Amino acid sequence: MSLGSKIREIRKKKHLKQKELAKIAGISVSYLCEIERDKTNPSIKTLFHLTQALGVRLSTLLGDQEY
Repeated sequence: MSLGSKIREIRKKKHLKQKELAKIAGISVSYLCEIERDKTNPSIKTLFHLTQALGVRLSTLLGDQEY
């Protein structure tokens, strides 16, 4: 599963809308949309903010393990 797909799946399981996650993570909705569609790769800093907002570990997004 791709990074963007993992982020989208976790976001939906947490019942967060893109707008909500983007606000919590401090990024724009359009940037989050590009990340979820694997159109761009986020920086480590952005990944860190996304993991904090989603309540998961960085290894969850980057590895093959379940969340």
